[in-house]
Amino acid sequence: MKKKLFVIALAVGLLAANFTVISTASALSIDKCDEVFAQALSEFMADEGYGSQTIAADKQIVYDMGLEELGVLYTFTAGGEDGYAVVVDSTEGCTLSECFFGAENPYSGVEGTKVYAGPMIYLGYEDGEYTLGGEALSDEEVADIADTAYAASGSFTTSSETVYYTYRSYDGYALASQYPKYTEVGLASACAPVAGGNLIGYYDRFCTDLIPDYTPGVELPNGLYMYYVAGTPVIDMIYDLYDDMGTTSIGTTYDQFISGMQTYCSRAGYTFSYNDCMSGGSLNYSYVKSEIDAGRPVALFVSQYTVSNISFHDGYEGYTNLHGTGNHVMAGFGYYDVTFTLTSGGTQHSRFVAVATGLGRQNSGYFNIDRDTTINNACSINIY
Repeated sequence: MKKKLFVIALAVGLLAANFTVISTASALSIDKCDEVFAQALSEFMADEGYGSQTIAADKQIVYDMGLEELGVLYTFTAGGEDGYAVVVDSTEGCTLSECFFGAENPYSGVEGTKVYAGPMIYLGYEDGEYTLGGEALSDEEVADIADTAYAASGSFTTSSETVYYTYRSYDGYALASQYPKYTEVGLASACAPVAGGNLIGYYDRFCTDLIPDYTPGVELPNGLYMYYVAGTPVIDMIYDLYDDMGTTSIGTTYDQFISGMQTYCSRAGYTFSYNDCMSGGSLNYSYVKSEIDAGRPVALFVSQYTVSNISFHDGYEGYTNLHGTGNHVMAGFGYYDVTFTLTSGGTQHSRFVAVATGLGRQNSGYFNIDRDTTINNACSINIY
């Protein structure tokens, strides 16, 4: 899994490069996927100083766990390096899921239908059986992967809404301008190691070599700190956490999460501690806020959840919501506690934790602790 990784942000406009995309898989019209791929690769080529050149890319259709067409796998050569990218057309629209340089086609040797279950989770399906890395998956493992997999039909649901107000009062804080937002790394049921990885990524800023041979981010001119996207050392760290936590295809228990974090940090020469953030079976939101204020992020263990992207405006806020079900673990790095005097009359109070979700489909957002949510456990984390 040690690949040269470049995570590419989508460009605002096409830059100077010419693309020839050669279809080898389907007559399906996927112009939008081609556009997203070309746009992203153009920006990277320009940033790396390659200039204008023609790049040929082969493409193949990839499928979701229900064997419905999901998106496109592109294999290409650019700047003298082979690479591949995956663009998915899911319920959130056509988006770049991942892009690697210096890496071969991840489906090389995969027999049958190529199934894409999320970033770095490349499955095959043939004769009624799913495979991962050439090994057959049990029904339990398949069901577990499907819980968090991309789906053309949408195993998650989405909604949108607008809150109009005449007055808004709020209390908000975040530990970084852009906190770590690492996502799935090709391991079954890995949300707990990924959440732990985001927490360790945060503390690597203060604890040298907590992630070996890695610089986690950069301090901005305004004094805020922005964390980088995941590089190979981060992926290796999450794999280590997967082992340290004893994670299986069933997942990770709360106790396994704590034990695994302690093991990892001790091996790196640091002390790990945690504080319970539950009270009477519910999340103690005031305590969560105070812990974040003190520089200690939180781990949240949930059974269902709503995470929102919020657009802030004078007089209204827009919400794009992702509703998920099934057991999941997220890392929290901030909060937004807001009360509106509504234009329509009355008031509305909403409480959020700013989270790294660990999901490829939406890697961050505001977790609404009061909306369609079951919080099973939570703790603040300190590493020193």
